[in-house]
Amino acid sequence: MLGRRSAAWSGRGRDVRADLAILRLAGESLTGGARERRARDELGLTPVAQYQQLNALLDRPKALAADSLLVNRLRRWRSGRVPAEARGGHARDGWTVGAGGLG
Repeated sequence: MLGRRSAAWSGRGRDVRADLAILRLAGESLTGGARERRARDELGLTPVAQYQQLNALLDRPKALAADSLLVNRLRRWRSGRVPAEARGGHARDGWTVGAGGLG
């Protein structure tokens, strides 16, 4: 999986494998602090650094080219346009209010 996706990246000055690992980790269904532990253990990143790098990656066209479904899902999540039941919350119309306002 990593080899296929790395073909979409040709950036210089960044560690492509680390970027892809951050995306892959964000796409896994982990709970109870497991994602943060894995980011620290496998990538050597604090939770804050991992989320900062992920946030920056979501705005890069090459990340979209590498895994468009995941990047678009994470962009929707970031903007707050995710159904309430997916976030574990409740809202009158089924949508939550997030950083991006009403979805």
